Amino acid sequence: MSTIFYQTLGFEVDFINSVQFSNHTGYGTWTGQVLHESELLELFSGLKKNDLHRNYTHILTGYARSSSFLEAVHSVISEIKTISPNAIYCEFFVYCLKMRLILPHSV
Repeated sequence: MSTIFYQTLGFEVDFINSVQFSNHTGYGTWTGQVLHESELLELFSGLKKNDLHRNYTHILTGYARSSSFLEAVHSVISEIKTISPNAIYCEFFVYCLKMRLILPHSV
């Protein structure tokens, strides 16, 4: 969702959706896909093969469904920060309609 916002501010955005859901999980039911750790690392590998990861100035992450996915995110961020130590990292927390934080208990 935030991709267009950052593009209008002049940022070049490479985005990877951690989830692709029909609607917010705060509703009773939803359908969709969840990106797994290996898929995240595979996508990041593709970015690295084209040296696209060398110019990042900002990293924004969103919903993470598990601690193992967060470990993969941490691996990606650590690699980017090694190359670009001034890259700014932000976590975009997900809230439901009742303004409570949405995180699995394992996270």
